[in-house]
Amino acid sequence: MIPEKRNRTGGNSGFTLVELSVSLVLLTIVSLMGFIASYSSMKSVDLTQRMTLLQEELRSTMRALSDQVQSAVKPARAGFELPTGAQAIKIVNTANPKAITFVVPTDMTGTKFSGVMTIQHETEDLPATGLENGNYGNAILDAGEDTNGDGILNRRLVLILPDGTRRVLGDSNHLARVAFNLSADGSMLGVTMCATMLIENGKSQPRLLVNWLTSNIYLMN
Repeated sequence: MIPEKRNRTGGNSGFTLVELSVSLVLLTIVSLMGFIASYSSMKSVDLTQRMTLLQEELRSTMRALSDQVQSAVKPARAGFELPTGAQAIKIVNTANPKAITFVVPTDMTGTKFSGVMTIQHETEDLPATGLENGNYGNAILDAGEDTNGDGILNRRLVLILPDGTRRVLGDSNHLARVAFNLSADGSMLGVTMCATMLIENGKSQPRLLVNWLTSNIYLMN
């Protein structure tokens, strides 16, 4: 009998070990690239949400501040004097302009006024050396910073009424800085607010998300 010849090219051929290894490497690279893209996208969304939160808090606090001070008595014009009992709005310490005092009229005659009220920035966050050049705290509650014992890092704008009652203005508890200034004629109160939030900590280098808002409030009285 003549031996049957085998078809060397026919039949089902499988993948070689080299082909499988290359396929596995390519699949790993594609998966890794997909993970990196997904992670970057999530970080970007999270950063945007945090920035939006800070912006909304700043706007809320600015509106609350404006509601309180737009009726404040402003300095008298040259050649005029303020009515008895009135006191012009004033920055408490021009070297560190984080507080103002003011009174408002209590009736339509313009002859009766409230007691002196204060609006001031209060923060428990101590400056953090090595973070943002030490211009801000680190936006987290560290040992010894919880001065009122409420378990929260307080960074806010506070209204102090004549009877000593205290009220937080606006929705922000992320205020790292607030600075006031009066225009030359005393008709405008300039306000600059800075809100911060910690976005990286632990093994990563700590970084702060920083947002600023500046506005001028027209004083009507």
